[in-house]
Amino acid sequence: MGVFYNMEAVAFIEDLPIDQELWKNEDHSWTYMEDLYYDASVTCFIAMGCYMFTFTLSIIMFFINKLMS
Repeated sequence: MGVFYNMEAVAFIEDLPIDQELWKNEDHSWTYMEDLYYDASVTCFIAMGCYMFTFTLSIIMFFINKLMS
C-alpha cells in the first residue's frame, strides 16, 4: 500500500486524514494532499518494516527451536 500512497492513487483518498478547515485555509491546494499522501506512505513503509522484522525473528526462532529439540 505504501507504493500506491507514494504514487498518490486516487482510490486511497478516502483513507487520508483530511482536515477540511486546514485544507480550506490553504485554498484547497494540492500540496496539502501530497503531504498527506507522503505521510501515509511513510507510515505504511514503517509498518512493513515492523512486519518484516517480526517475520524474520519468528523464522529464526523456529529454526532455533528445531535445533534444540
